[in-house]
Amino acid sequence: MKETQPIFLLGIAGCSGSGKTYLSKQLLSKLGPKIAQEISVDSYYNCQDHLEFKERCKTNYDHPASLELSLLLENLKKLKIGEAVEIPVYDFAVHNRTNSTQLINSSIISPSKCIIVEGILTFHLSELKDIFHYKIFVDTPIELCLERRLARDIVERGRTEESVYSQWKDTVLPMYNEYCAPTSKFADEIYKGDIVDDIFINRITDKILTTTNIRG
Repeated sequence: MKETQPIFLLGIAGCSGSGKTYLSKQLLSKLGPKIAQEISVDSYYNCQDHLEFKERCKTNYDHPASLELSLLLENLKKLKIGEAVEIPVYDFAVHNRTNSTQLINSSIISPSKCIIVEGILTFHLSELKDIFHYKIFVDTPIELCLERRLARDIVERGRTEESVYSQWKDTVLPMYNEYCAPTSKFADEIYKGDIVDDIFINRITDKILTTTNIRG
């Protein structure tokens, strides 16, 4: 089945707190909503209806097994051929997906000229890695990643400083070293997440516009 339009699939990976979301948002801002949309790999955390809240808290959310990456791959394949998909919405406060009947109006993503996918394990699966037209790895000093993670989780997710440090030491950093960092070798480019690089962002924007025949 042929693609109905030249959809550009851009993958962004990197450590938690590295600046993946910042980079994605900057590109989205430059491209505009009629051209680009974003999918967060975090949306694909497994449904955990079968577990009590205390058990959900024990899940290693930095391990590939915590994600339904096969569903992400399936959705990207559909988007690539012009089909709309419904993505899950994950609630970090309860460590579970929200009820699907509440997602219909807010989680439908229709094919655009560009789909930006960002997450820690964006390049983990071989088939998932290979579906992207272009891949960027955000490389940021670990100390800065932790600092950003603390600020985000305490303010946005209601976490305590102690719990954030504990999770970082027990799962976030070890899983980054084992599963995320090695995928940097698959990236077409490395983005330095500790600086604001407008030249890089403008260049990637131009690349997307040219590749999708919007410019050039």
